[in-house]
Amino acid sequence: MKKIKLALGATSIIILLAFSYKYIQVDIKEKIIGTWHMIDPNDINQEIILPTKWVFTSDNNCIWYENNILIREFSYNITNYSCNDEYDSVYRYLKLENPLDLNEVFCYAINGISEEEDKMYLSIEFDGNPRPMVFKKNATFQNPHELPEDQH
Repeated sequence: MKKIKLALGATSIIILLAFSYKYIQVDIKEKIIGTWHMIDPNDINQEIILPTKWVFTSDNNCIWYENNILIREFSYNITNYSCNDEYDSVYRYLKLENPLDLNEVFCYAINGISEEEDKMYLSIEFDGNPRPMVFKKNATFQNPHELPEDQH
């Protein structure tokens, strides 16, 4: 009887983890949709917005802009397969593929999407570069040279 209770408990935990895992996957895929502006990595207050923005659409397109000029377009996928195509049960990866050249693929490890009050941040790392890129959702570009002196 003790073994049956233990087996049922373990099965319940596995089912709960599977549902949690599925929720996390859906949550990232939903939260990433929108406009993300790159943040100056040297700004500890995370308020200096750079002119680079990425727009993720619900039909899996990622559009890169620089100074509001379209630079590149990709199709994107969020997956558990690493940049080396190895399954990873912990981390998610953002893969960008050029629809005109299927050999051109960019892969980023997703460090996370965090929410603070009314702000949302996306942190990713390009494969092979441990320095994270941080984006702020629905931010407005501000030229750091035009900010008041106390915000530099």
